[in-house]
Amino acid sequence: MLTESQNFIEEKYPAEGGIRDIHLFGKEINDETYTICKSDMMIKGNNPENIKVGSTLSIDEFAGERFDFMLSNPPYGKSWSSDQKYIKDGSEVIDPRFRVSLKDYWGSSESYDAAPRSSDGQLLFLMEMVSKMKPLAGATDHKSGGSRIASVHNGSSLFTGDAGSGESNIRRHIIENDLLEAIIQLPNNLFYNTGITTYIWLLSNNKTEKRKGKVQLIDASQLFRKLRKNLGDKNCEFSPEHVTQIIANYLELAEVSRDEKEGSSKKIASQVFDNTDFGYYKVNIERPDRRKAQFSTERIEPLRFDKSLREPMEWAYS
Repeated sequence: MLTESQNFIEEKYPAEGGIRDIHLFGKEINDETYTICKSDMMIKGNNPENIKVGSTLSIDEFAGERFDFMLSNPPYGKSWSSDQKYIKDGSEVIDPRFRVSLKDYWGSSESYDAAPRSSDGQLLFLMEMVSKMKPLAGATDHKSGGSRIASVHNGSSLFTGDAGSGESNIRRHIIENDLLEAIIQLPNNLFYNTGITTYIWLLSNNKTEKRKGKVQLIDASQLFRKLRKNLGDKNCEFSPEHVTQIIANYLELAEVSRDEKEGSSKKIASQVFDNTDFGYYKVNIERPDRRKAQFSTERIEPLRFDKSLREPMEWAYS
C-alpha cells in the first residue's frame, strides 16, 4: 500500500522541477509481511527504519507524528483483547488516542471512551489515524494543511454499538467534527480473502466548502467486471472506467439514482446527507414496575345483582 501510493503520487502528480520528498511510515504485526515491507522500502530507496513491527493498537510508535495521507485495511472482526491492557485500566480507557470530547444535550463538553467492544478493533485503527491528522494551523485554503484518510472496513463499523457505546462515540466524534467526507460501498468478492460487503471510509479535516457539513454515500456494489478465473474469494474487479466513474461522482458530490435496466452502464448510486441526519438522542423513560405494586391478597367478591334494580352493583372488596 505504501509504495503503490508513492507510485501513484509520482505518476499522477509529477513534481514541478522533478524534486519532491515523499516519506513513508507504517507498522505491521505480522513478521513475514513486516520483513517484505522493509525489503520493499530498501529496494525503492525509502527509509526502512520508518517501518515498525508490532501491534499498532498497543504501542503508539509514532506518538507526536502527524501525516498528510493515511491508509489502512484493518482486520475484520478480530479481537483486540490482547491489546486491552495497554488501552484500558479496568473499565477506563487510558490511551489518549481512544478518548474523545463530546457535548451533551445542554452543550457541555465531557470526555468519553472511544473504544469498541473487544471482539472487533476496526474502529480503533480508524481512531489511531484520526489522532495523527495534521492540524490546519489557521489555514483557510482547503489546499493547505490538514490530512486525508482512507480506510477499508466491513459493515460492522457502520452500525454496531448502541448509543453511548464506544463505537457510537467514535462515529459521533468523526461526524460532529465534520471529518467524514464519504463512504463507498464496494462489490462483494472484491478481495482475495473475504466475500463479504466492504466499504471505504474517506476522512478529511480540511473539506472543500461544498462538502462542509455533508456526508456522501456512494453505492458502487454493482460496478464491477467478472474475472475469468476466481482468485480465492475474489471473482471480480474494477475496470479503469469504473474507477473513473466513482472518482467523478465523488469529486462532483453528485446525487445519482441507479438505472435498473438490464445492460445499463449507470450502475452507480449516490446520495448526500447533512451531518445532522445521522444523529439522534436516546432517552431513557423510567416508570414504576407495576409487577411490584402492592395489592390486597384477600378474596374479591364477585359481582352481585339487585333484582329490583336489575343493574350490576359496584365491585365489593373484603
